[in-house]
This record gives sequence, C-alpha cells and structure tokens, in this order.
Amino acid sequence: MRREALEMLVAKVADVTRLGRLVIVGSQSAHGQINWLPGPVLRSIEADFLLPGFGRSSVIDDECGPESDFFAEHGVYADPLGAGIVTLPRGWEDRLVPILNSEGKPGWWALEIHDTAASKLMAGREKDMEFIVELTHSQSFDFDTFLSRAHLLLESSHAAGLPSRIQLLIERLRVAKRTDLERKSLEFLKTLRV
Repeated sequence: MRREALEMLVAKVADVTRLGRLVIVGSQSAHGQINWLPGPVLRSIEADFLLPGFGRSSVIDDECGPESDFFAEHGVYADPLGAGIVTLPRGWEDRLVPILNSEGKPGWWALEIHDTAASKLMAGREKDMEFIVELTHSQSFDFDTFLSRAHLLLESSHAAGLPSRIQLLIERLRVAKRTDLERKSLEFLKTLRV
C-alpha cells in the first residue's frame, strides 16, 4: 500500500477508535523507517493495527474492514489485532517509531523494523519470509540486529516455534542466494536452546 493510502486509513481508524496513539505492526510498519519499501509492503491492501484493550474490533471491521464501504472506495482496509495475536520481542514498546505527519507531529507509531521482522519470522507464512528476505536488501535493515531481536523471542510463550521458523528463513535465504545471511542464520540456529 502506498503511503497516501495508509495515511488515509490511519485517519479513518483514529476517527473510529478515538485513540490518541495508533500502533501499526506488520509490513506497513516499514513506512517511514526504511529507504526502500519491499514489494510485499506495496502490494498489501491491509494494515495491522495493534489495539490492545480496545475491545470493539467489530466497529473497525464495519467502518474500515475488508467488507466495509471504506474498502470498496479506497481499496485498503484495517485489521485490528489484540496483544495476544502477534508475537513481539521483549521491549518492543520502548522501540516504537513515531511516523510524522505533514505537520511534523507523530501521526501514528510503527513497530520498529527489526521487531517487525522478528514478529514476521514467528508468523512464519510464505509472505512473511518473503518480506524478511526483501528487507535484507535495504541499507536501513541490519541482519544482526534482526537476529538479536529474534533471540528475544525465546522469552515468549511461542519460543518452541523459533527453530522451525529460522529453518524456514534459511531455506528462503538459500533460494535467494543470500549465502552470507544463510550462514549467519545457521550459526544462530545452533545457539538456540528451547
């Protein structure tokens, strides 16, 4: 999704929720953080909003979800998530990135890009692995930082799934001929004690 569409969606979600601080997780969090947006970010028509405690996700679905008039008109939609839906590395709240609007004020907050990649790793879908591999081409993405955030996932309730997710990433890196990153991932996999 393009930045303009995302900002329109953020404004709609802010209006619907009346929350002062909106947090975007998932691939759309890349906006405003990296110098080149991966294909999955631009192709996506949804933005994931982390709304713990909001408790009225049906309102968001009605107003700007995939079946809404907003989606029919603009071609993008909001996916409200609770805190238990997405696996995040410890300390993610302290690393949130303010994304400035045209007035130079935080328009919304984004999950820091390395935290996003770690979260995508745990989601483990094909599109998540594609996102991570494409991120490795950005100068704003540091693979070692990503691995350190992935290590923090050992403290999550989903820690047992981390080795298999790293293995999936290794296979994708091999296909992408990113042998240096494949090697780092293999070394990281050897250190895991779940």
